[in-house]
Amino acid sequence: MFNKHFGSLHIFVRVTALALTSLAFLAIPALAGSNGFSKTEIQFLYGHNFHLGGAGFGPPGSDTFDDTSERGTITLDHLSTWEYGDNFFFLDLTNDFNTPTNTIASTNDKTLWYGEFYEHLSLAKMMGQKRLDWGLIKDIGPGVGINAGTDVVHMLAGARAVLDIPYFNFVSLAAYYYDNVEDPFNRDLDETFQLTAVWDTVFKPTERVHIRFKGFIDYIGDQSVGPIKVREQLQIVPQVRLDVGNLLLGKPGRVEAGIEYFYWQNKFGTELDDDQTIQALIAFKLH
Repeated sequence: MFNKHFGSLHIFVRVTALALTSLAFLAIPALAGSNGFSKTEIQFLYGHNFHLGGAGFGPPGSDTFDDTSERGTITLDHLSTWEYGDNFFFLDLTNDFNTPTNTIASTNDKTLWYGEFYEHLSLAKMMGQKRLDWGLIKDIGPGVGINAGTDVVHMLAGARAVLDIPYFNFVSLAAYYYDNVEDPFNRDLDETFQLTAVWDTVFKPTERVHIRFKGFIDYIGDQSVGPIKVREQLQIVPQVRLDVGNLLLGKPGRVEAGIEYFYWQNKFGTELDDDQTIQALIAFKLH
């Protein structure tokens, strides 16, 4: 548990994250286009049973409205590498279709937005190597992130290790210092930490059948508002996709369709609701 004695540290984290993020956004077009890898896709998702969204939440046992949202999401997802590191961001635009008018949520908007941006440096690249010869660890480096959306802003700083795992294209583990800048319930939360795992792999049982398995896990430590404890949070979000473009047209990596399992324990640290749903998805590669 972090506390307000880390005031100077969280100010430093905010300033550093903002500065590096601004530089990264300016550098992405030139660096990714010249000597790096770049991939952007748009995803369309549909699911239900989302808590504390546009449907809000109401008195226990209320039969006037359901406190869960039926949700459609459009996600813009981007990954690019450059000479000394990589950039990743996504932006979600969500619309809740069954929003009642008598909710007591922090926001009653039907359409919400949320995005995350991360910039990581690569020790291997800075040393002029393709990878580190550290056994399981093939790269390591510092990183900063900004998570922002409707009524919420978080800033992060930490380090990430990229692992060499057989049959996986990418696996990483990261640990971040986690600072709440804006909270959807206007709570003055203290600082904590976030642990993140990310993975991506493609299984190819036949020449035309390619199945992608990717996702992430976030664990956010417990926090407090004065004497009031706010619970830890856990998000588990894997996707399983079939490469439809390759199956039907022999063109891999263009169009993928499948499902996403979305689990969020102690959503916003409230202890009121857990999100647990399966969403249908289709993804189109833009470049």
